[in-house]
Amino acid sequence: MSIFPRCATFVLLLAVAGCQSEPAAPSVAAQDSLNSVVNMNPAPGTVLHPGDTVTFSGTANYTLATADLGTMQMAIQDQSNRPLNSDIQVSVAHRGSADVTITETVTIPSDGVTSVAVFFVMVPAGATVTKAGVVLSYPVR
Repeated sequence: MSIFPRCATFVLLLAVAGCQSEPAAPSVAAQDSLNSVVNMNPAPGTVLHPGDTVTFSGTANYTLATADLGTMQMAIQDQSNRPLNSDIQVSVAHRGSADVTITETVTIPSDGVTSVAVFFVMVPAGATVTKAGVVLSYPVR
């Protein structure tokens, strides 16, 4: 067999191999997240007192990637997960990344509360659960 056909076959194989692209990286599913809560007042860890009326305010930075709209809310609970705010304020979250400031005022019950948890939660439209949340804790003495 002549060297020419072998060389032609080798050149053809190199040309085909050179035209192939590298395998695509696996795609990563879009995720929603609460990236941070800043300007929190009172500061997390501040000691609260029974009977006090406290105004919680903070700015949450979020990324909404799985829906065009969602809701951002602050829920305040005691150590037994009993809600302390009966009128939860809801803010609209739009696709992309942004900041939203939420303020809630509650009165710490005079009996039986040893700690308060403030939850910032973002829920995409149409979702029934979310992993996008931040919890801040406050002792009560």
